[in-house]
Amino acid sequence: MQPPRPGSKFLGRGSPDAYQLAAMGICWLQLVDFDIVEPANLACQGYFEADLGLRKVDATAALVRQLNSQVEIHLEAERFRRSMVSFRQR
Repeated sequence: MQPPRPGSKFLGRGSPDAYQLAAMGICWLQLVDFDIVEPANLACQGYFEADLGLRKVDATAALVRQLNSQVEIHLEAERFRRSMVSFRQR
């Protein structure tokens, strides 16, 4: 798989997509989620026990930064609405 081209735009679903995009070298992410990390999220969404009680956007951003410290991350701790999606123009 080739790395994403500058200006590429992706819309993913959940923390695993964010981790994969960061590992691919994407340089800008917008994370949108209103929820907090609960025990049921540990097995299926890639969180750790230390993340319990954190906002999902904060826990995901911390893990993404461990994979790629250069990624620019924008957080929206709200329920997703289409109007929240902002595609940065180059």
